[in-house]
Amino acid sequence: MDTFSKLHEGVQKAIWRLNWENFRPIQDKAIDCIINSNNDLIISSPTASGKTEAAFLPAISETANELHESVCILYVSPLKALINDQFDRVENLCSELQITVTKWHGDASNTAKRKITKNPKGIILITPESIEALLIRKSNETRNIFKNLKFIIIDELHSFLAKERGDQLRSQIERIKNIIPTTPRIIGLSATIGDELNAKLWIQDNPNSVEFIKENQDGLRKEKHGSVHCFDQYDQDIINYQKYLYEETRIGVNLIFANSKKILEKQCSNLKQIAKLRNHSDNYSIHHGSLSKEIREDVEENLKDTKIRNISVFCTNTLELGIDIGNIDKVFLIEPINSVSSFIQRIGRSGRLDDMPINFSFLIYIEKLESNSLEYDKVRLDIIKCIAITLLMLEEWCEPNPPSLREPSVLAHQLLSHIAQYGEAKTSNTYDLIVDNSFRKYLNIEEFKELLIFLNDQDYIYQDTEMNLRLSSKGEVLTEHYEFYAVFSSPDEWRVLYTGKEIGKIPILASYQIDDKILLAGRMWKIIDIQEEVKSILVLPAGGGKPASFGNVSFEIHKKVHEKMVEILNSEDIPVFLTENSVNALAEGRLNFNNMKQELGTFFSVFQGSRIQSTLALFFKRIKIISESQEAFFILKKITKEEAIKKMKIQSEKLSTLADYILNEVRYKDKLMYKYDYLLPNSILSRAYVDRFLDIEGALSFLKNL
Repeated sequence: MDTFSKLHEGVQKAIWRLNWENFRPIQDKAIDCIINSNNDLIISSPTASGKTEAAFLPAISETANELHESVCILYVSPLKALINDQFDRVENLCSELQITVTKWHGDASNTAKRKITKNPKGIILITPESIEALLIRKSNETRNIFKNLKFIIIDELHSFLAKERGDQLRSQIERIKNIIPTTPRIIGLSATIGDELNAKLWIQDNPNSVEFIKENQDGLRKEKHGSVHCFDQYDQDIINYQKYLYEETRIGVNLIFANSKKILEKQCSNLKQIAKLRNHSDNYSIHHGSLSKEIREDVEENLKDTKIRNISVFCTNTLELGIDIGNIDKVFLIEPINSVSSFIQRIGRSGRLDDMPINFSFLIYIEKLESNSLEYDKVRLDIIKCIAITLLMLEEWCEPNPPSLREPSVLAHQLLSHIAQYGEAKTSNTYDLIVDNSFRKYLNIEEFKELLIFLNDQDYIYQDTEMNLRLSSKGEVLTEHYEFYAVFSSPDEWRVLYTGKEIGKIPILASYQIDDKILLAGRMWKIIDIQEEVKSILVLPAGGGKPASFGNVSFEIHKKVHEKMVEILNSEDIPVFLTENSVNALAEGRLNFNNMKQELGTFFSVFQGSRIQSTLALFFKRIKIISESQEAFFILKKITKEEAIKKMKIQSEKLSTLADYILNEVRYKDKLMYKYDYLLPNSILSRAYVDRFLDIEGALSFLKNL
């Protein structure tokens, strides 16, 4: 029996109306798996390969006769914009069956939500934050809405793996399953799964009950055209850099990625100025999370508009995930990228048409070397990293993720949410549902009791006379506030307004004054009024000035990336995708790296990933080795490498007990705090710090091999 004939008649009609001639291989396999088995499923294939249809076509077919009487399919997305984007696609698939499709997030229609609450049916597209709000605020309605739930489709699955929101979503799925008679099947969609087993274990404990379908690359592997350019950071080359970027992006549809919003704003403004000076049309736009929804949506619509064929958009990871923005001619990266997974997502935006290659280019500033240049700059790690990331991508490797972050601050959050959902909760049931099922026994019974005692002492919960857990006054206030629905932190921000219309938001990181100038949405603005009581800044268009500050961005680098960088530094091979300047920078980096290895008194090479680097930096501090950490190595002060190694080996037991040192000595509360860390006792929090940022076992292994 062919795949098409397995689908419901109404779905077949929708496919005929959409003029599909055939299914892609990934869709054939997914349809067969979903219709002919009861297993959960992960579909891994590149952007624009038809994953959405591969999941929805069979799921709709399997529930077509029930979708008018109940919500049978729950689609979960990390982004509201992705929900808005997928809404039309899902509606098209449901059109012949007249199935109701409902968007459910903070910006969606309240009228549509009320209708579905009163008369549950069809398909809901939702974010984890809106699921949280449903469970807490509409616990009785939630039971009715999902009473016949058959499928949970999770888009961009990789964005949930080993993330706080992933732990939240896993817990939410268990909490939904706890209140309904059905056991919904889970379908995960992703373009980048680094570890198949761990992805399966995120879905459920038995990986044998999770099918994994990956697009067969034979004959389908996309041709890739890529290059790595570098420009010395001195006046003339900065001009050359801007001119080159302008000429490369003036024609066609392009995305220009950076990690920093500040750099995006600056470079977008620079290219707009060049266009103005040359009397060219301004084809440059900008897209990042601090801009208003209207500005972002205008940019997305312009990218999708097939009549607009000259547009270049400066963007962060807001355009990295699977929002449909049409075909992109080329992707530029104007900062080094630290993750192969993110790199694959970004360059996968180009070459979506069958006959088009993936097209990308790194354009990287490098410091001009002086006698007092930092060792980091001498080794040219930025260029080395770009080469390493590109080579690993070509080797089809990307970062594996653990099955779950098991973040205790999210565990504490879900504990309070669970109590708020029911009004009261049995201690044993709470442990089984939250700690055991959702967080894989991250806390044992004694640690769980310690958490409960701490929350009781802090007036978030109490135990009533019947030994039920209930919310205390602080717990009620916390869980009733809308900010509780998200497990990630959002900075306090100023709204920036022009003629009453919001341009975007900037973090309250510095003091602003009237007449100051800020760069936002690729334009310069002059502050004309500051309304502190409503956290608003009023502006007018202006010239000159500097970009607004958006805060620092932290990245983790996998050990494999650093190992590939060392391999490149110790090799003599010249990758074919390097331009002449990059070849020279590579040679310079190799020479300086080899010279530094001879300077045994100062240079301590690590290249083991950011977790081991951070662990050693803390260990050095504990045993009083003065050093300067520079991503992949240390510059030692007042001690030779041989003396440092000897001291490290003698005091190696202090490396294995860093958790105690963190608890007693280090002000880790000032470092990358998670949103609900304040709900954790010190002993659990110190352990969490180790799990988040350190690799003690890896550092011990590195030390033994020195």
